[in-house]
Amino acid sequence: MTHGLIDGYVLREFACSARDHMLARLGEPGFGVTAKAIGKRRTEIETRCAEAVKAAEKSIKTDTDIEKSLRDTGRPVTQHDRTQSRIKLGEARHYCQLMLHLAHGHGPRSDDRSLRTRSREAAVKAEPPSWRELPQPRSGEPERSVR
Repeated sequence: MTHGLIDGYVLREFACSARDHMLARLGEPGFGVTAKAIGKRRTEIETRCAEAVKAAEKSIKTDTDIEKSLRDTGRPVTQHDRTQSRIKLGEARHYCQLMLHLAHGHGPRSDDRSLRTRSREAAVKAEPPSWRELPQPRSGEPERSVR
């Protein structure tokens, strides 16, 4: 679900949207689910979302610092810059995926459709920095152009 999310801003937005969706689906105690269990799930969701948002903000900061450095010094983009940007974006995706494991583990399977819709909506807004080279698409995926 995080595949098309290629920007830290969009990852942060998706993480918050997914969190809101999962919290809304927690429901009320009953039918074998105690208030304590629901409270624990709520805490897990909030914790994982906070981790995902923090990682997305690190990705945003890295991209912003690289862009500022490029603008101030006029130097070309180095492979190290690209690598650091990809690392931070990968970490942010990973934390979003950890949060989505909670939705898969505790939520009904019908939630997948709603979360995929939210992911697609966020991916439409995604726009990577112009200096970052995107990896080659896997087979069966549409190619993206770099501006």
